[in-house]
Amino acid sequence: MVASPAALWGQWNLAPGLRNTTLPDGRSVDDAGFIFAVVRELIQTRRADPARIYLTGISDGAIMSYGLLCHPDSPFAAAVPVIGTMTERDRDACRAPYPAPLMVIAGTNDRVLPWDGWIFRVGREISVPETLDFWRRIHSCTGQEAEMLEDRDPDDGSRVREINWTGCIAPRTVRLLRVEGGGHAVPRALRDGETRRMGRNSDIDAAEVAVNFLARFKRPTE
Repeated sequence: MVASPAALWGQWNLAPGLRNTTLPDGRSVDDAGFIFAVVRELIQTRRADPARIYLTGISDGAIMSYGLLCHPDSPFAAAVPVIGTMTERDRDACRAPYPAPLMVIAGTNDRVLPWDGWIFRVGREISVPETLDFWRRIHSCTGQEAEMLEDRDPDDGSRVREINWTGCIAPRTVRLLRVEGGGHAVPRALRDGETRRMGRNSDIDAAEVAVNFLARFKRPTE
């Protein structure tokens, strides 16, 4: 089952100061509480296994994913954030209740949420390497290994390098799919107009690799 919660006004409440943090009547917007309520509903109605709740998000949804993983009430067994990194605020305030396995998909030529991070009006988006180093430390990883994946489309101008961290609490729980030359586009999930503007990659199917990664993990439950 796939549940796709929709953000208020099309934008997740990622940081204090954004226009969607407060409703016109003064009430605060609680995106994390909303998503956790959706998860509870699915579990209580026996449509979801509490040990197999997974998380993914694209762009701002990826940033939101990191914030959810760091929330002390996070119910997720594993996550795959795509073309987005952590905010400095979420990293510094992270209270993750469980070292959730993580696979990140990101392009080195992303001009929307850059590989090297960005400073916004309401804070800083840290770089992809900083993001992975943070989660590497949560998982107590001590090394890494890498391989270049098959170049299935020589005409797309990009290649995918798979990097797995080693020496972690559990094996192969921290992974990066680094799209060399890739932009702000989900591999294979492209509309015609995004091909040149967003930087495409056709060597992997993001949905396929995400499911294959996530399905390996179960969260311990009491």
